[in-house]
Amino acid sequence: DAMMRFRRLAAGIGIGGAFAYYKFKRTVELPQSFVLDVDLSSVSLDEAKPSPSALNFASQTNRMLLREALGAIDTAASDERVTGLCLRLGSAGEGGVRSLAAAQELRAALRAFSESKRLSAGVSAATEAPPAEKEYTVAWADAYAGTYSFYVGTGCERVLCQPDSVVQLPSLTVTTPYLQRLLGRYGVSVQTVRRGEYKSAFEPLTECRPSKASQRNTRELLANLFGQIAPAVLSARLEASGAQLGFFGRWRAQRRFRRLISRGFITAEEALDEGMLDGVLYADELGEYLSSRFGTSKKCAIGRYTRSLQQLKARDRVIAAATEQCAKATHAAKA
Repeated sequence: DAMMRFRRLAAGIGIGGAFAYYKFKRTVELPQSFVLDVDLSSVSLDEAKPSPSALNFASQTNRMLLREALGAIDTAASDERVTGLCLRLGSAGEGGVRSLAAAQELRAALRAFSESKRLSAGVSAATEAPPAEKEYTVAWADAYAGTYSFYVGTGCERVLCQPDSVVQLPSLTVTTPYLQRLLGRYGVSVQTVRRGEYKSAFEPLTECRPSKASQRNTRELLANLFGQIAPAVLSARLEASGAQLGFFGRWRAQRRFRRLISRGFITAEEALDEGMLDGVLYADELGEYLSSRFGTSKKCAIGRYTRSLQQLKARDRVIAAATEQCAKATHAAKA
């Protein structure tokens, strides 16, 4: 009886494991060599899962968790099948992210991807001018028009744009409506208790204009955030150009960069002349460009790549569980 139960259990586990293996094997097959396509023109990266009680289900389509995207990029960095990464950004949105923290994490993941690929290829990151064939990340957009779009794009080694488009260099602004007069028209009066000069969160409801303390708060905040964005963008563009600048040269580059930022939008041709872009390409030319850079014309969307990783993990769990059950059945049969 024990031997019969063991045989039935082993047969059931074998059939179930074989079916699961066939199912997962069929769905996770990817090309032997491909470019990881991170298309943020149609995908939004969420820092947390959307609430299941949200009513706007349409807005939840084409979304992906930020941690899943970062995990996929990190895994792809050590995946020999992935020959490069193409980041596609759209003219609408903020580069697929909704906060500076998310933009910084995504940008850091892109730079880490390039670094890992260079190290695995035996090319030191300290080389002065890496050859063209050693570039592993490319950013392309029909227009860089979001606050974080160009900032995220400069996390790649090459930054491209569509001809006859515009580039908005990183800049920050804050708009705060002051509602004291509007509330007064309807007889609404807001009473507050102020604990200090710089406690100005209630001012939009009690004042007609920002106080000097509130203005100083806002300026300091924007200066701090801008101090994280602008130097990173300029440093990445100088690194891509291969320019070796001294103290005076960097000072001049910073002044020129700030003048460009103060202009707001600039054309793609002007950005190319100023070294902010590495080239201009139409969307239908991007495939040929990637093929020449990365040695393959095949692409795999990051969503599909993430699902393949999840299915591989699920397959491993199924095989591990089946192996454990077989071991237990064997032990019980011997007993």
